[in-house]
Amino acid sequence: MNVPAATVPDGVALEGLLQQACENAAWRPALYRQLVQTRVLVIVPDEEQTRGVARPDRLHFVQWMRLDGTSAIPVFSSARTFFEAVPSGAKCLVIEVQQLLELTRGAILHVNPYSEFNLQLMPSDVELLLTQKALVVPDRFTRESQRELSFRRVADPPVAMLDALTTLYSQHACVTAAYLAAVTGLYDDSHASLLLGLDIDGDPEPIVRDSGLVIRDTYHGPVNLDIVRIPAGAEGLSRSGFSLDFRFFDRRMAAVLVAPAGGRSPQ
Repeated sequence: MNVPAATVPDGVALEGLLQQACENAAWRPALYRQLVQTRVLVIVPDEEQTRGVARPDRLHFVQWMRLDGTSAIPVFSSARTFFEAVPSGAKCLVIEVQQLLELTRGAILHVNPYSEFNLQLMPSDVELLLTQKALVVPDRFTRESQRELSFRRVADPPVAMLDALTTLYSQHACVTAAYLAAVTGLYDDSHASLLLGLDIDGDPEPIVRDSGLVIRDTYHGPVNLDIVRIPAGAEGLSRSGFSLDFRFFDRRMAAVLVAPAGGRSPQ
């Protein structure tokens, strides 16, 4: 690995979040934020490998064939994860992830492919990270119907999703409380949908995007799930249709949740 030691990323923060994100979807938004701010190692072809390559003046990255027949660019967060995959070494380049994403549009990236905790980025993921800075961008809609909404407690709550959202909101001091209700009348048919109500002190957009990513990875129910911001003020909860019975998170819970904010040192 012909890279000056001082420039090689240690990978501690990214690898810690990668392990946490593999174990709990609540940490995936934090993982992607850390990823796009990180430097990584990528394998580049040596002089012999670049002979006969189209556009040899351009930067090329080595791709590995995967079991499903597709190819991916291996990406490594540290020298340790690199040598786990390539014990004999190879020619490497240290590069900012943001730049790597821009240079590899259309390719699959596989972060730490030989590690227990690894991450695949599909071309659609790369495009969203570059253009939207997030993997999930919820669609906005305005309710125009005058039908009366009926709120009730969720009979069979999606426990995995609520657990992950609870951990997520414990990381964000601006989330005061969160509620989940079954709602009838939001859509044209008579079927109920789920409505996540968030009491947020500040800009709701980052929280809604993080919630959307966690919901995408943890909710697989048969009905629609939407997110609404609960109006501020003492009467905001009652005017929104929610009640205290629907609450699954409040700020006091954050103090007792284990919510590590940094990486773990490799053992």
